[in-house]
Amino acid sequence: MKKVLMFLMASTFLLLGIGCSSDSNSTPEVLKQLELKASIDDIVVEESVTFSVTADGVAIKDVKIYANDVEIQKVYKFIKEGTYTVIAKAKGYENSKPITIKVNKKGSRKLILSADKDELKVGEQLTFKVMFNNEVIKDAVITSTNGGLVSDPTWTPTEAGTYSFTAKKDGFEASDVFVVTVFEKEKQKISLTVDKTEVKAGEKVTFSVKVNGEVLEGAMVKLLTGNPLDGLYWEPQEVGQYTFIAVKEGYLDSNMITVKVIENPLFVKEYIIVDGKKYTVDKDKTKLFAYTDASLSNQIKIYKSSYVNDNGVKVEFAYSLFYVALYSHDYEASNGKVVKGAEIRLSKMVLQDLELGEVILPGENSDLEINLGGDAYMKDKRVEIKSDWIQTYIVDLHGLNDEYGELSLAHNPAIQDFVLSYNSRVQSMFYKSDKEVSAFANNSFSEFSEYKNQIKAGLKQLELLKARKNRR
Repeated sequence: MKKVLMFLMASTFLLLGIGCSSDSNSTPEVLKQLELKASIDDIVVEESVTFSVTADGVAIKDVKIYANDVEIQKVYKFIKEGTYTVIAKAKGYENSKPITIKVNKKGSRKLILSADKDELKVGEQLTFKVMFNNEVIKDAVITSTNGGLVSDPTWTPTEAGTYSFTAKKDGFEASDVFVVTVFEKEKQKISLTVDKTEVKAGEKVTFSVKVNGEVLEGAMVKLLTGNPLDGLYWEPQEVGQYTFIAVKEGYLDSNMITVKVIENPLFVKEYIIVDGKKYTVDKDKTKLFAYTDASLSNQIKIYKSSYVNDNGVKVEFAYSLFYVALYSHDYEASNGKVVKGAEIRLSKMVLQDLELGEVILPGENSDLEINLGGDAYMKDKRVEIKSDWIQTYIVDLHGLNDEYGELSLAHNPAIQDFVLSYNSRVQSMFYKSDKEVSAFANNSFSEFSEYKNQIKAGLKQLELLKARKNRR
């Protein structure tokens, strides 16, 4: 029995010894310390501070914040002057290090907003300055009564009126209101001059636009009737007197200048105006094209057709088709499409007398010509030309040499922006010098039914010409 008791006592002492040895070697748990930050630490009474609490960079949610041992919210408005010691606490974390928030009494940190002037005109510049304790405060936010921000110390008004501004910055009281009065800018009158007041048609006129002796950029010179010039240059096309003014928003219209344009026997008009834009014609590129058949050595093709007159009689007639292609000087094309400048094509039917044994060409007899309209091609645009827009179409070919001809389009009330006026050489692409008649081709009259009356009139003229010829 004694041996059993001795064994139990020895075992107990051994266990106690092991337990004590284990406790003495264990490492106590280390708590993570909270980190407390404030959005600002020097403020004015009734200004708010936003606090944030993290541990190892991770935001802590269940945390309590104390200012001078009084629990406060994460966003807290301090309503009393003084110095506050603020700490953060959370279960399972070591308290944060304390931070100090200084709360100043009202008026002690008030910004002062001033400017180099408090009255100015529209377009003039004003420079603000924000001060505190005789030091310039940078990054202050200046706002106007209309809610706009002045992001730069300078401000340029665009409208007349009275404007109120204040300056604000965290940690400071807003400045008093600074009032600025803006007056309307006195409009300056534009001065328009021209290098000559009398020119011949086709001669260039150069305008000058200034204000107080200085060149005024962005001004527009225009005819008194309203049509603007493309820049400061003008090349008159017609004889007459033309009055111009210069205009620009924010300025008084200029004085009027009248330019007299007199006759110029050497002047040849060469321009196209499409959609209000003027294109100068390159006469060296202009060609007369005839509808031909390549299998017949490019001889001009004559078509046969017919219609039934009012008496029910079938009337047969023959004609050839032509078109004039005009190109602007800056014309460029790629893959068959216009990429710069303009191309215009005007089509014409010319009635033919099969007994002549030769083709009647455009320009030889205008009574036998019917205008079929055409098309103007620009970049990404096509303008259709109606047949009744063509006022004259006279191409004086005389064997397709370099004689001058005339070609023009009239203003159409429905299409105010399309005008064509042109005098120049016209060449044929497929002309044969002997003018022999090619093989005939039949064509449906329905394609030209809208020109029936013109065709009838042309055929009458053709009969008269044949009668006169036979009388000779």
